[in-house]
Amino acid sequence: MCETAGFTPRIDFATDDYPAVAGLVGAGLGVAVLPQLAVESLRPRGVRTVALEPAVRREIVALTLPDLAQVPAVTATLEKLAAAAAR
Repeated sequence: MCETAGFTPRIDFATDDYPAVAGLVGAGLGVAVLPQLAVESLRPRGVRTVALEPAVRREIVALTLPDLAQVPAVTATLEKLAAAAAR
């Protein structure tokens, strides 16, 4: 994404902990690219969100065991993930 825009970012922090990323951005320490689902669940203070155009696409994969797929909570989770992915 950055290469397409014509620059190479300087990366000082790297983590997959979305609340930590939002905290670093909120503290004015940089910018981040996060999935909309993560941003919606965090509601970070002091953070301005901007939609990327074109939107960044990613693949979401959910794995479960056949027996667990019969558990209502697992079924509901898979349905919510499918709905979020469809957006």
